[in-house]
Amino acid sequence: MSNEVIQVDDSQVLLLFERLSQNKMKAAYKKTLGKSAMILVKQARVNLKKVTSRYNSNATNKAHGWNYKVSKAGKVNFSTLQQGIRYKVSKNGMAAKVNIMADFRLKWFEMGTDERSLKGMKRHGAFRGSMKATHFFTDAKKETETQIFAMMDETLRQSILKVATNSKR
Repeated sequence: MSNEVIQVDDSQVLLLFERLSQNKMKAAYKKTLGKSAMILVKQARVNLKKVTSRYNSNATNKAHGWNYKVSKAGKVNFSTLQQGIRYKVSKNGMAAKVNIMADFRLKWFEMGTDERSLKGMKRHGAFRGSMKATHFFTDAKKETETQIFAMMDETLRQSILKVATNSKR
């Protein structure tokens, strides 16, 4: 976490914000949180791509049968690991979550695994390997923290001013 202090005089913006209706305030919050969460999602996808270059193709997913959805028309759609990083803004507009668990494999890249082996073999279990922790998501959070808060401040200010100027007309 950085110890940078940013001081901004928001008195006029706060006065405009108080004049907004409840629905317009909620919409401004949702827009702000959505844009800010998308910054983290994009950076996490960039970091994941650096770490997992050979796992990102649809061909890999098709070969293993992972991550597919069958549409009502019977069409099979495959997704990549990067599509497993998603965000959601709450209905009340007060929180946003960025989730990497939409694809179960992402947890292994983030946290790593212990050594795995098959049990029940006659002499020794067959060794299946281990994965080193890459912490792609944790690094993305650290890299974009200041950028996210700056974007939140700017987006909230812009949306309030936009609503205020539209209501004057």
